[in-house]
Amino acid sequence: MQDLLDCVDRLKPALHACCMLRTDEAERAARKIEVGGTRGAVLGPLGHVPVAIKNVLTMKNSPLTFGTKVYERHVGTEDAPIAERLREAGAMSIGRTHVPEEWLACRPIVGTHSCYWTTGGKLLR
Repeated sequence: MQDLLDCVDRLKPALHACCMLRTDEAERAARKIEVGGTRGAVLGPLGHVPVAIKNVLTMKNSPLTFGTKVYERHVGTEDAPIAERLREAGAMSIGRTHVPEEWLACRPIVGTHSCYWTTGGKLLR
């Protein structure tokens, strides 16, 4: 888990992909899964799979901007069904990914859109 979080931190300035990292929560979930696995607990089909939730899906007690400054102070009051199902399947949420405002290539909250396609189709490692 730590290697993944380090990679996200390293690439964050170039890609602006994550708007919020939940490092403490991700590390707790990873430890819980490791302890459960050593005790013979059955992991869900997505056990040990890290995921990032798009910033258009509600997550309880988590900031939710929908990619626009209009909602920059909005906080989710419940989990979206997909977020709940991912967690039930054993996925570990590492945070949230940005959404361009009105799905355009500009994000007024963080700046220009950077992703796989805008880096010339190159994965930055």
